[in-house]
Amino acid sequence: MTLRIGTRDDFARVREWLDRLDFSEEPIVDLLRLPNMSRLPDANSSNITGGTPALRAAMALFIDGSTVPTALMESVCDAATLASLRALDLVRDSPEGGVTCPVWLYPTDGFCVASDRQLRPDAEGSGELVFPAHDSGTLHLLKLLPGARAGHALDLCAGTGIGALHLVRAGMSATSLDITARSAHFADFNAKLNGLRIESLRGDLFAPVEGRAFDLICAHPPWVPSLGDGAVFREGGDIGEELVARLVADLPHHLGPGGTAILMCMGRDGRDASFEQRLRGWLGEAGATFDIMAGVMRTMSIDEFTGSLQRLHFRGDREKAESLAERFRALQTERFVYGASFIRRTETAVREPPLRLRMTGAATNADFEHILAWRTFRRTAAFADWLSPTRPRLPAGLTMTMQHSVREGRIVPEYARFVSNGALATTIQLDVWTTQLLSGFDGQLTAIDAFKTAEQNGGLPAECTWPILADLIGQMAERGIVVVDGPDGQANPAS
Repeated sequence: MTLRIGTRDDFARVREWLDRLDFSEEPIVDLLRLPNMSRLPDANSSNITGGTPALRAAMALFIDGSTVPTALMESVCDAATLASLRALDLVRDSPEGGVTCPVWLYPTDGFCVASDRQLRPDAEGSGELVFPAHDSGTLHLLKLLPGARAGHALDLCAGTGIGALHLVRAGMSATSLDITARSAHFADFNAKLNGLRIESLRGDLFAPVEGRAFDLICAHPPWVPSLGDGAVFREGGDIGEELVARLVADLPHHLGPGGTAILMCMGRDGRDASFEQRLRGWLGEAGATFDIMAGVMRTMSIDEFTGSLQRLHFRGDREKAESLAERFRALQTERFVYGASFIRRTETAVREPPLRLRMTGAATNADFEHILAWRTFRRTAAFADWLSPTRPRLPAGLTMTMQHSVREGRIVPEYARFVSNGALATTIQLDVWTTQLLSGFDGQLTAIDAFKTAEQNGGLPAECTWPILADLIGQMAERGIVVVDGPDGQANPAS
């Protein structure tokens, strides 16, 4: 198998050499003039003039996959390190002369990671290819993982094991798990190359960790419909979602109390249920004890989704794309959504529906955690009393438009549409009466006084009591429509 597990000294020697070269993200994206590492497939280092000769040689060898003259390698790398590179199978002699690297080696997320360079099954149909860690979806997932946390973590559909490496650095013990032996091998290799310890396992989803529970489970699972070419690294099942459904269905058996699963994947909104509602359905009877929050980065129509599959994976086969589109229509699919889902195990039943927000690339783990903690607190009996002395205010950048219609010859307001901004945001329609209430949220008036004033002025529906309004304010806060700081001397419990 490609790459060898050498000695600790071999790994340390290569690691130290790469560090000396500054083989890291910032100088490499600068030299290659890339916006970030996700654009690495577009890179060509043959024409760069900056950087040291040693760094340029390493980039040509490891990033471009070029053959580097042996004399050049010997001039930028001492004999012991070159021997260690050979021992780890990171360097091989080329039949045409010079040396080559059989894998893609690159920096990402502060680590040096190896993966396969070619992501099409070979002529023999082998689909055991290791998905690159610099993929944009993987990079988004890494941003959503905690930067510091204790406990036990599981990186599912792990590929290179980059998720497990990130979580070990954050302070967790981590297990990397993938269905292919090649990925499990690469994950083990990458951990040793970076001087970290993980458990690397091979198997189908949770099978190798049966009976074990984790505090955090992360996954960037494949979601492409099966093409029959054996490309395991990208196949999500017959219509692309079966693997995700199986993964979610097993979460109740493997997430510990208060545990969180973080998924980055494509999902399907149906006419009868949104993707996040379908996630809860896949959890089965245990779904009532999970809070679910989805951050959507982009949406696609059926034709947009199948068209992208035709270009990227179906090799231009229009008939296959159209056949798949018909299947999705028969399943009453409305759209596809791509983004992150946080699935949190709770101590008590969650009766409200999952939350969906828009997500930008700036969103972090802290953004999701804050809202999940807020939702948990909002559901407690103490929330209304806590909220009473706070002074809600409107956030900068919030916009509101009023929808009117003509009734009996008169223009009357129908509803107000609010659009929040930020890393996690939303567009929401509210009843017209809420605009008068929100206009009083100036950061000076307390929430309870705003309620009393609106009540006295007849600005509230008759059935709107303080607990009901407090919950509404709480829901608006988690959607970015209002900002609620803790009362004087009291920290926001969701901070």
